[in-house]
Amino acid sequence: MTKYLFAVMTGVLCLSLLGCGERIIGLAPVSGTVTLNGKPLAEAQVFFQMPPVGDAKIIHSAAFTDAEGKYTLKSVEEVPRSGAMPGTARVRISFDYKIPENASQSEIAKLNLPKMPERATDGSLSFVVTPEGSSEANFDL
Repeated sequence: MTKYLFAVMTGVLCLSLLGCGERIIGLAPVSGTVTLNGKPLAEAQVFFQMPPVGDAKIIHSAAFTDAEGKYTLKSVEEVPRSGAMPGTARVRISFDYKIPENASQSEIAKLNLPKMPERATDGSLSFVVTPEGSSEANFDL
């Protein structure tokens, strides 16, 4: 009797989760490398903005590049998951400049910060995320 009750309760729970509003789409693993003028771009943020897909919850994904310019996307959710939603993503790549608060223009010039091309930040870059994912979502800026 206990096994029967457990099976019924599990079934009811599964059905209630399926019927609750938003449909959850599986994420595909996505990683790659970002380079600027042929050199790895470290500490850049890579952001995949996904378009709506029917009634599914839209999940965007992001990552920071490491010293070699490599990144692996994770969802931008309360509890992040690895990957990105399948579909054509608008990609934005930005760089968080670490500039001292009271730095003068000449001090900033001495920092020799990389200049990001406009196409990296304006959303004109895109990448097609397939359900299988990709380890070659590379961007050469």
